[in-house]
Amino acid sequence: MVGQAEDYLAKANLDLSRDPLLQVLGDGEIANLTESYRRRYGNVVWDESDYLVVVLAGFIATLLDAFLVRIPADASFLGKLQTGSPITKWMKENSKPVHEHLLSRLEGAAKVPYDDSIGKTVDGLSPKVHRLMSPGHDPILGFIFGVIDITSGTGTFIDKHGDMKKVGKSLGSEDLTVAFLKVFVHLLSDVCTSAGIPPPFFTLLQLVKAKSPFVLGPSGEKVSWTDVARYMYTHGYDLRHFATMGIVPATVEMLIRGWWLCRSFEDRDQAELARAKMTSMLLLGHAIAASGNLLKTGAIYGMNPLALNWAVMLRLFPVTLSWIRETAKRDRTIRDELDAAWMSMYRANTGYPA
Repeated sequence: MVGQAEDYLAKANLDLSRDPLLQVLGDGEIANLTESYRRRYGNVVWDESDYLVVVLAGFIATLLDAFLVRIPADASFLGKLQTGSPITKWMKENSKPVHEHLLSRLEGAAKVPYDDSIGKTVDGLSPKVHRLMSPGHDPILGFIFGVIDITSGTGTFIDKHGDMKKVGKSLGSEDLTVAFLKVFVHLLSDVCTSAGIPPPFFTLLQLVKAKSPFVLGPSGEKVSWTDVARYMYTHGYDLRHFATMGIVPATVEMLIRGWWLCRSFEDRDQAELARAKMTSMLLLGHAIAASGNLLKTGAIYGMNPLALNWAVMLRLFPVTLSWIRETAKRDRTIRDELDAAWMSMYRANTGYPA
């Protein structure tokens, strides 16, 4: 078969440096096959308007990050005064009376073993950072570490050196249902306090002992990510500012998904087939927003870690996974049908039984 193919190519004067099929088929056949392929497997080719929307979404998100999200609060960083986010300021001012008149009543109803604020067994533990140091106060991880701590009567902490420690307590243990409820109620009682609770998964940043690119003092020495996390939390980087930061990835999602919805309104089946294209657009849009945030942190805020947008960084992970999954799903569908077609040709030409 290889020999016959080589003879055919030589007689037909086909240039193998270019696609042979495009030299054999006519323009009409190519157009029909291309259209049939796209209708069957979805059109994932970007046009100029797709690129424009993605770049525009990333650019607008970057502007919002720089001029609206900013940093948690007005603060001086390395001798320079920097203006904080007006949205975060408004949320913190208005959440204070909510805590005083409503949520403060929950404090006594959800005593937990991981709420120590002073202790000699955990280095660096203090009232200002004890919620950051305890994974039980994380709005997501709390339902894992907090539940484990409550059911076992222990407290899990990350000390100032970035080491995780488990401290024995004497509050007793609870069953699973009560533990979940206590974690939820305890988080509610803390979310609107002056220090608040850390953003989702932000507690884990303390486990990274490697040097960061950030300098926090006049010495000019770069500090570890553990120190960066503690600095950020004590300077207002909590769940309320995380909600403000969420404006940036939400902008990217709304603009790109809105564009996708408008284009796919007439043909929903085609849109479902081409989800790999939408996920690739979202991935690039969020990547542009993340790059813009790094530019904001370095160029506008002089490498102030408070300018980092945790919501943007977190969004990159599921968007990347979604793109990989949809692309692999489409490629697998095409590969399976190609294999089936090759097998059908083989059986038809060799008489091999089905």
